[in-house]
Amino acid sequence: KAAEEEEGSPFEAQEIEGVRAVAWPLPGGAVLEAVLGTHLVLATGADFLRSIVTAYKGPPRDAADGRAAEATSRFLDPEAVKQLAVHDRELLFTINLEVVQAMASAAMSQSADGKEILKALHATGVDRLTSLGYALGFRDGGMEGALHLGARDGLGGAMEIVRNGFLPLGDPGDALAQVPAGALEVQAARLAPGKMLHDIDRLIRDGYPEVAGDLDKAYETLERAAGISVERDVFPLGELSLYAFAATPPAGGIFADQVILVRTEALGPYWKLLEKAAAVFGARFESLEASGGKVEYVNLASGIAGESNILEAILSGGINHPSFTEVLGLALAGAGGAVSRADLPGGWTAVSNLPQAVVRHLEHYVKAQKISEDAEWAALARARFPGASVAAVSRGGKSLLAGYNTFVSLASAFSAFAAMAGIDLAHLPPAERFLDA
Repeated sequence: KAAEEEEGSPFEAQEIEGVRAVAWPLPGGAVLEAVLGTHLVLATGADFLRSIVTAYKGPPRDAADGRAAEATSRFLDPEAVKQLAVHDRELLFTINLEVVQAMASAAMSQSADGKEILKALHATGVDRLTSLGYALGFRDGGMEGALHLGARDGLGGAMEIVRNGFLPLGDPGDALAQVPAGALEVQAARLAPGKMLHDIDRLIRDGYPEVAGDLDKAYETLERAAGISVERDVFPLGELSLYAFAATPPAGGIFADQVILVRTEALGPYWKLLEKAAAVFGARFESLEASGGKVEYVNLASGIAGESNILEAILSGGINHPSFTEVLGLALAGAGGAVSRADLPGGWTAVSNLPQAVVRHLEHYVKAQKISEDAEWAALARARFPGASVAAVSRGGKSLLAGYNTFVSLASAFSAFAAMAGIDLAHLPPAERFLDA
């Protein structure tokens, strides 16, 4: 009503498949607003809204609904809506990728460079994508998100390779016995990096035979410089099942520790590659003693910095035309550059980019109650992980509340300005009011 008063006239309303829709006039065109059950839907056109309504209500009942059925197949993958728009979803987002691709293809096909880009997109399999959908909902006191990707005749190209490179997780019982029950979040993934890289190499050679020689030269250069054979060391890399958790340090901290747990035997070939890379960069492996064992770590950027005095060059503003080594050093510095590990009883290894997090794991987290002993946590993980390739469970409620309290404290510094705007920050409740929830 406020928007209509500002506009000076009522917004146009229409009925689409039995649903009342209101058109909001915007500079880029009208946006239609409608309510489907408990969902608020915003669509950029009548046909698009019709497709959503049709998918929401179910398949067309008779031939008279043919127009709606055509709109559904044209604008939206109804399977995406069927899977995502269940009763407990609070947010549903969909986009028709075929329309986007048609527009991009029409523009790029006019030039030689554009045609090369289209060829590359075909190799990745992106040109097969039809729709993208995301839903957010709340159930059993927690939050859950779901992503749906529609594809014509299945995925293809690099996307198919990546999908096949992520494998279904098994029972997480052994891993849960290593994760502290106080963790804020647990993520799991099972993948086969060696297979993915091998299949991508084959895809490139099949799609671009002219670059096969360049690939071979690059592989030979890597083997001469680092002693890493792509054929013998990289492509045979085996599967990895990774279980990562985030936990607040026992003494507190703004940032949570991020630790990955992986089977020691599976990590072995990957660690050997890291050792070879460290030797090339001139970086040394160091160790830290902890009450629960030894932490081994390396910072790849340390060797590069020592060779090229890159830090001095940065501070003096002397890097105008950086060498490859300096560029690599900057990239490693930006990525953190450090990797640390500690082997644990039972054939597990803890890995993190922060050595202190691994020390804390040895001295504190291994002694804490584990998720496997927490019935609620264990049931949630066992319900979500098996069969998924990548999954995460979280109960970061208190961390969210801590962030809220921090926001309230910071906002108080601007309470005078807020009061001038008619906002009384005193009415913001303390986060402790929500602890029981």
